[in-house]
Amino acid sequence: MRTAARAHRDLLRALVEGKSGITLAEIQAELRTRGIVVQALSTIHLMLKRMDLTHKKRRSGRPSRTGRT
Repeated sequence: MRTAARAHRDLLRALVEGKSGITLAEIQAELRTRGIVVQALSTIHLMLKRMDLTHKKRRSGRPSRTGRT
């Protein structure tokens, strides 16, 4: 893990555990408000994966009307 990433590990953990279903884009936006710029969402994804954290968003909308065929 890079030194910069290690410094933000606690913040990432707090964001994921504090808001159920948070998306990578929401994490990126929250980091940006704190002055931490992450260019690619994949960077956040890999960091969370290394930390064994999940960020999967639950379905909030209705399912597709077409469904699977």
